[in-house]
Amino acid sequence: MKLIILKGLKVFGILLGIVILVIVVEYGWKLMIGVMFLACIAITDIFNDNLSKAEIFDLVNANYSIILRDVENNNFDKTLKIKGIEDVSEETEKIIEFNCGTDGFSSEITDYGFYYTSDDLPYALVFISTNHVREELVNEGNGYVARQKDGDDYYYTEKIRDNFYYYETHY
Repeated sequence: MKLIILKGLKVFGILLGIVILVIVVEYGWKLMIGVMFLACIAITDIFNDNLSKAEIFDLVNANYSIILRDVENNNFDKTLKIKGIEDVSEETEKIIEFNCGTDGFSSEITDYGFYYTSDDLPYALVFISTNHVREELVNEGNGYVARQKDGDDYYYTEKIRDNFYYYETHY
């Protein structure tokens, strides 16, 4: 399957190169730059690998016993085989993050996933390294939001079930 995808990407790359050459010859560099920008945006959407919020809630609920057992054993071999979970990382001794994909391009990137917390409290994972963990969260909708003080980055988290929370990190 990977070989077919790689061959398809190679053909796509060759065709894109031909289109770029034709645009440059016929219309000039300025139009080519605009077309390349739009092509990059389109490619990011084509290869979008993240799960939606609803899919993450469903994933956690459908695989709850497997994920919880792996958390208790601190061995995530079975969890990493679940379709939609890309990576598992231990953020602190009481928080384990499960990444379910990324969306966006350049300065508009969003990470999606969920985390397990042993104390069943919501956290702003993006601010853990700066020691702004719980005090940054503010109630919003069904969950909590933490916003960057001098920028547009923000983080959203919402409880899925006991000890499990959904998250989005917008950069």
